[in-house]
Amino acid sequence: MPDDGTITAAQARDLAAWLHGDQTDFGGQPYLSHLDAVAANLGTDASDADRRTAYLHDTLEDVSVTDPDGSVRRLSPLELAGYGVPDDDIRVIALVTRDPDRERALPALEGESPRDRKDRAYFAKTRSIIDSGEPLHIRLRAIRLKKADNRHNSDPSRDRFLRPDQLPRAAALRRRYATNLALLDAGEAMLTGQAADPGHAIAMTVGFVPMPNRA
Repeated sequence: MPDDGTITAAQARDLAAWLHGDQTDFGGQPYLSHLDAVAANLGTDASDADRRTAYLHDTLEDVSVTDPDGSVRRLSPLELAGYGVPDDDIRVIALVTRDPDRERALPALEGESPRDRKDRAYFAKTRSIIDSGEPLHIRLRAIRLKKADNRHNSDPSRDRFLRPDQLPRAAALRRRYATNLALLDAGEAMLTGQAADPGHAIAMTVGFVPMPNRA
């Protein structure tokens, strides 16, 4: 561990393995295999900080803590900080963490299927990453992290671990992630000034109203 108390990427991997415990992915594989794949998807030039967030990106969403009174809650950002995770990393992780209460509160559209509503909530979460009030470097890190996550989640080679009855859901999720990756690409292009008409690109991707550039 560095002198300032910040954990390294390798220590973050160990921390994630401990926090996720015996959790598995959709196909029943150890959750750490997903985290390793996300870290690898960031590329060989990824910083130690980016690899830390790859290993810890699901901790605020999927790790439960039981308090002394028996109540169960999500792991908190403050607790992550106590493990030596820097503030910028926590802000990146918080940006990609889904909020079930907010998703449930999303009004359904007339004639919309439950799956389509879940997709719309997922895309809305991605738009909130792009258009958040966080500093530009935090948003870009979160976008690149989410792209690495989506690429592994949409990897068809993972189908070999699924039962036949799980394959239709896996196919539907791949379609969701393909759309979301296009949205993330459009958002990254907008934030880095590489899109000629970023609002239109985003609207065409998911059928939403274009959003302003607040970079």
